[in-house]
Amino acid sequence: ERQQYLFSAPHRSTTITQQRSTTVLISTTIMMQQLGTIALALAIGGCSIATALMHTNGTFDSFEYADPELQQISDWNVAERLSITGEGGDKGLSFHYVDGRSGKPAVIYPAVGDASILPGDGVGNRLLWTVGTSHDEGHGPLTDHRMLSGVAVDACKQWITNHQDELGINVEELFAPGMVRTATHPDGDIQLSLTRTFKGIEVVGSRVAINIVAGNIATVAVEQWGDISMDFGVTPTITAEDALNVLSTHTGHAHVSGEESCDSEVQILTLTNDDDTFFVSSRTNLRGVALESPEVIHGYKHVLAWKVCPKFDGQGDAHSFKGYVDARTKRVLEFKNTVHLFEAEGAVYPLSNDGMSPGGVAQADWPMSYMLVGNSLTDVGGNFDFSGTASFRGRFARINDGCGGASLSNNEPGGINWGNSGGTDCTRGRVNGQEVGGEGNTHSSRTMYYHVTHIADIASKHLPNASWLNRQLTANINRDANCNAYWNGSTINFYTSGGGCNNSGENVGIIAHEWGHDWDAYDVEGGISFPSGEGVADLYAAFYVGSSCIGRGFIPGRFCRTGKSRDLCKASSGCTGVRDIDYMQYVSESAHTMTWARNNCDENGVHCKGNVYSEAVWSLYKRELPAMGYDDLTAFELTTYLLYKAAGNVRGWYNENASAPWGGCGGFTGYRAFITADDNDGNLGNGTPHMIAIHKAFVDQEIACNDLAVRNSGCANVPDSAPKVSAASGDRRVTLTWTEVDRALSYDVMRAEGGCEKGKVKVANVKPGNGNL
Repeated sequence: ERQQYLFSAPHRSTTITQQRSTTVLISTTIMMQQLGTIALALAIGGCSIATALMHTNGTFDSFEYADPELQQISDWNVAERLSITGEGGDKGLSFHYVDGRSGKPAVIYPAVGDASILPGDGVGNRLLWTVGTSHDEGHGPLTDHRMLSGVAVDACKQWITNHQDELGINVEELFAPGMVRTATHPDGDIQLSLTRTFKGIEVVGSRVAINIVAGNIATVAVEQWGDISMDFGVTPTITAEDALNVLSTHTGHAHVSGEESCDSEVQILTLTNDDDTFFVSSRTNLRGVALESPEVIHGYKHVLAWKVCPKFDGQGDAHSFKGYVDARTKRVLEFKNTVHLFEAEGAVYPLSNDGMSPGGVAQADWPMSYMLVGNSLTDVGGNFDFSGTASFRGRFARINDGCGGASLSNNEPGGINWGNSGGTDCTRGRVNGQEVGGEGNTHSSRTMYYHVTHIADIASKHLPNASWLNRQLTANINRDANCNAYWNGSTINFYTSGGGCNNSGENVGIIAHEWGHDWDAYDVEGGISFPSGEGVADLYAAFYVGSSCIGRGFIPGRFCRTGKSRDLCKASSGCTGVRDIDYMQYVSESAHTMTWARNNCDENGVHCKGNVYSEAVWSLYKRELPAMGYDDLTAFELTTYLLYKAAGNVRGWYNENASAPWGGCGGFTGYRAFITADDNDGNLGNGTPHMIAIHKAFVDQEIACNDLAVRNSGCANVPDSAPKVSAASGDRRVTLTWTEVDRALSYDVMRAEGGCEKGKVKVANVKPGNGNL
């Protein structure tokens, strides 16, 4: 006997319906899943899913402040970065890019032979897991991701130790406990983010980012590393309470003692030093090639500061403040709101709550995956065979509904069926005309739980070792305000309808966008991206719902727009959201480039600035990969793969003050991240499988770089046909069989809910010779 949420999930039941269904994608994966895939999609039925975003000001916003010298650092205003002379890594030399402020190498592509630090298939890599390699699993390759991460950290530490003089850094200021973040990917690639400390104090913004591909170091980025004198004192002369009082004076509001939103901490801030200039003599790179050093450097300087997070009397829900106060002079260095605003079974909105069929109308009987019933979880189809009471809590999500609590027991008629309803906000779900589940069984609760769970499930397959996903993300919904949503550093929050806006917790794009902020904050880099974290949150939303329109129907009767010039979306695009990340959907039909952003995005125009790089990634999917011959479905999957892999170690997507079109040259930028994610042999000097397409997408937005030859490589001897797939539905299962394809290394089996164009969960990776699942 079995019980199941919301009747039978169509993709697990014996009957496949047209109302809601599963898409099964079989893709032949070539060369570590980084090359082009030949895919055949078998659609079983059809349906849909969503998008959204906005920004509003509150009474405290006028007090936000950043010291000009700190603001320049935050904006990555590091003057010019100069490349070295010499040829690429396949010629035995390293590539460098030089930090125009410090004069130190900022980006390094290690030479063949110098790059290999772990056994792998990278160019020139001759290392082996041999007898003499000892670990808990015996001899041979490491498969435990924690052990592999540990070995990678040790290897990187040795490499930096060997090259610290050439890099101009001190290895003793790296690898402090709690300051090393790693990510291991299913294909074996490893990312490290090493935060700098000085005398045990974190140096904010200063780090080393390393990306290992096929056992080779593909890129090393040294960000905001200025020399700190050994006589720099790290003992504050004021207390944390003094710093809180300084910010109270700054805002004119008393802080509420004991309700700070973070632990007060002494840190070292990196500032620009335009007061002093100095000359830099010629240097050498790691292989003895002379750098073209800048004649004059405006360097960095450092300030000891208290980081405090006060709560003030009269502070609204959409505010969570962080401030930096000079720990000696009491000068306010920065004060800002860290909240990122949005500009079993049950009925769920697949895309939006705008009433437009099919995606904007609630659809019944969607499975409540991984939901707690008693002390056990349902499976991915919402199935369970045990007794207990459920609320909107599960493996990935916990829902707090402002309308009230919700609970159902499987002892009640209908089991765990949250039902459906008309209306919005606090309207309760009904089964057979009767209200069920309590005051908190609302459209927003059902929709929020389903989609937060589903997008987290997708992400967990892209990065299965992401420890932060093993926690419940709290979503506070139906809050008593309107026309917005926000992430505050730990929870996502959504408002009821009103003020000309629909309920933000019923709009799937807004849900996925706010979830994207949480992913961005907890990834391997460990912080919100700049110059805007909104673009990457838009990308996670767009590649979840399969649409470039962000927030369809959030503000009824209005087409989307962006920037001070109010570049409007075309009526023919049909985007009634707040923004679109496909520039061809605007009246101008022109890319919103880095130069455009300077002229049209105001100082706080984070959503506007985010369009610069989100449009690059969407163009890669919609224009540049199809130009290589990829069909839409394969281009979508490849771009999604690159997005989840690349974005994790990016701190700054582009340098907004660089010379166009080379805004992607400073540090480990979005452009560098994408070509590194695309690489399959640990040597960027010889190109990557899709480098031409990636470069074109980013250079059109003026955020590419010109330090590497742009060429495609690595796609030899690949399959030239798609598998033939058949599917048979069964009780809580779909059985797949397919024909084998010559030269395929493996087959990824993907499951979509709502149609082929939606984000997909990777169900399995099957080796050749099996042909069924």
